[in-house]
Amino acid sequence: MAISTEKAYEILNLPLGASKDAIEQSYKKLAVKWHPEKYTTSKNIQDAFKKFKSINLAFRKLIHNERNDKDITLQEMFEQYRQVFQNESVKKNKLINGQSQNGEIKPLIKNTLLELNNNNDFINNKNLNSQNNTNISHKQIDQINKNHRVKVNDKNNNEENHENHIHLARREDQFEQTLLAKKMAQSLALKGNDLAKQGEFKKAVEKFTEAMKFDINDQRLYGNRSYCFDKIGHYQEALNDANKAIAIEPLWAKGYFRKGRALYGLKYYKEAEEAYVTVLNIENIDDPELEEELFKVRSLQLQEMGFSKTQSEGAIRSYVTVQAALEAILACCDTDKCELNILEKKLKINFEFLPDCN
Repeated sequence: MAISTEKAYEILNLPLGASKDAIEQSYKKLAVKWHPEKYTTSKNIQDAFKKFKSINLAFRKLIHNERNDKDITLQEMFEQYRQVFQNESVKKNKLINGQSQNGEIKPLIKNTLLELNNNNDFINNKNLNSQNNTNISHKQIDQINKNHRVKVNDKNNNEENHENHIHLARREDQFEQTLLAKKMAQSLALKGNDLAKQGEFKKAVEKFTEAMKFDINDQRLYGNRSYCFDKIGHYQEALNDANKAIAIEPLWAKGYFRKGRALYGLKYYKEAEEAYVTVLNIENIDDPELEEELFKVRSLQLQEMGFSKTQSEGAIRSYVTVQAALEAILACCDTDKCELNILEKKLKINFEFLPDCN
């Protein structure tokens, strides 16, 4: 998505040349307002996502001067959102702990200044060794060192807690990203379903393809797109999607049904039958549509062997399986041949005993 510098300022509601702090503040305000997780309905989620995306692109353009034609993924948007707010938290923690934003310790505690007594007098390590402090007892020195160790330990604990907080925040962000991605995928899939019901299969394919950008592990998306490909005669694509759906969920019966339909379109009738039989093995239910598909691919296998359509369909109706139907047809052919031979012999005998017409 191309975006110019002028457009980036406009998206963030800022004048040209606004400062970095102003850009960050405007970004945070708008990003919180248009965060897709705040919305629930399908239309609102998609509208918010578009706004959220443009806000993140604008911020990236102004802060990092990214290329105009470089798009941004959902994961990158959430990572940028997290980093901006995390940086603000780090700045506040530094100020609270007595550090400036550039990482330097404030003069009040510079050079490892240690509290000496209740009067808030301060000394440093150099002063401890000077002759001017000979009146300081070993007990006082031990107390100073103890206080110093406590402060160091507190600092280490604070840093560890901060790291744990960042790790937890990242996990929460990843969870939110997953939920939002699934919402986006579901929203687009519903649109794809509506288009498929209206017979707009090519447009439905586009919606399911877009939904897969947000959730690549939902077998239903591949199953639905396989159905649409089947309807427009793109049988190889339909087979590819059916296989992907099965790879995600090996016991999803509809995935094998879609595979059977695609193989039927590609004229692999035996393989299509195997896919349909797998559906029966998984669900073990009476399904008229499945029975009809099985009947078609079985009778077509017989037709490929050279038998007529009427003969093949009649045999499958009577004997169900291809093998049983084939054996019955061949047995019938042998019987007919035998009866024909007997008839020919009878006719020959009758001709031999006919009286001479002359």
